[in-house]
Amino acid sequence: MSVLSPAGVADLDPGLKAAPRVDSLDPASLQVAFLGNAKPNIDHVFAGTQEKLQERGFLNFRSFAKATPARPAPDDIIDEIVKTCSLAVVGSCD
Repeated sequence: MSVLSPAGVADLDPGLKAAPRVDSLDPASLQVAFLGNAKPNIDHVFAGTQEKLQERGFLNFRSFAKATPARPAPDDIIDEIVKTCSLAVVGSCD
């Protein structure tokens, strides 16, 4: 998996492919990851987002957090999201 930085020029792999499609579009069967950037108030944004997703039938959520806003998420967090979740909501807040 490649993680692109918003700073500078990205050196994209020409063989880079889109993520595989999920087996089901039933929201109850999907695992949603929330990845926060360790800034204040992201918990409030994610709580509101989760509430709206629950209203639409999503039931399964996991939360992940970076240690600091200044650094990218470590590979082990990204790998865990890729292994266990169907989609990710990534947030930045203040």
